[in-house]
Amino acid sequence: MKKITTLLLSIVASSLFAQTEINTPTDIPYGFDAISSAVWNVEQDIVIDGSLTFKEKVGQYAISIKNGKSFTVSGTGVVDLNSTSASDYTTGNHINIGNFSSTPSYLIIEDGGKLRTAKITITSAGSQIILGATDALKTSTGGNSTIFFFSNGTLNLSAAGAFSFNFQTQAGSIATLSFNEDARLNVMGHVNANYYTMNLVDFSETNSIFFSSKVDGIDDECVLKLEDLGSDYAVSFYNGDTVKKKITLTGTDLSGFSFSKTTVNGVNGYLLSAAIPEPAEWAMIFGAIALGLAVYRKRK
Repeated sequence: MKKITTLLLSIVASSLFAQTEINTPTDIPYGFDAISSAVWNVEQDIVIDGSLTFKEKVGQYAISIKNGKSFTVSGTGVVDLNSTSASDYTTGNHINIGNFSSTPSYLIIEDGGKLRTAKITITSAGSQIILGATDALKTSTGGNSTIFFFSNGTLNLSAAGAFSFNFQTQAGSIATLSFNEDARLNVMGHVNANYYTMNLVDFSETNSIFFSSKVDGIDDECVLKLEDLGSDYAVSFYNGDTVKKKITLTGTDLSGFSFSKTTVNGVNGYLLSAAIPEPAEWAMIFGAIALGLAVYRKRK
């Protein structure tokens, strides 16, 4: 629950209760200023304690969180936007965090809460997605949701375990990733921008990131390399001698990390993790320990 508590203390929230099925925004009892029949504009802090199900529709956003407000799915809440496709803005229900304003807004899913949507788009710089469990965010059919960093924003992985998403990015955007000490991130797919930045916060040897090795319709797998840029690092996706994608990694020292080729849920890619000593290195380590103990005993 790292970083959730502080934010929640600042939120004055209301609650939806019982079973509610949403056909149009007029069915929602409060918290919106409808500009069309397709969008619920959240303009006050909201907590969903019960079950909220949207009708399938064709349109852009089903929920737009505005004006610095927060939309929270509590530990007993379930919100299903009835969406499975994130290919574009006209296929299924999506969530817009920030509504393209200068004020950041917040989407919070507590441990036990469930949000089912194909896509979440951060459209205001500084907006945050805070996830209290690895299964908090999925599509309506249990697939991997797409997180689109249209603007600079933060994804908080506030629980231990593996979180799996597709990433979509605007060219030059900064995706800040904040890690629980035992959180792992699986980037199962890459969409659009070939050059952007991942800012890693609280990333240590207990964390890891899996990168799918396929990029934007390339049939052949790319070879991923971790490159030292001096103060920062870069993940470069090589297809032969051509770099197809480059992600700059900032915020942490990755000198003790390396890539290993692996497969996650049937997807080929590379795992960025702390380097594990080879058997010969272990022998040297244990030898040094044994020598130290011998010297210590002799002095006693």
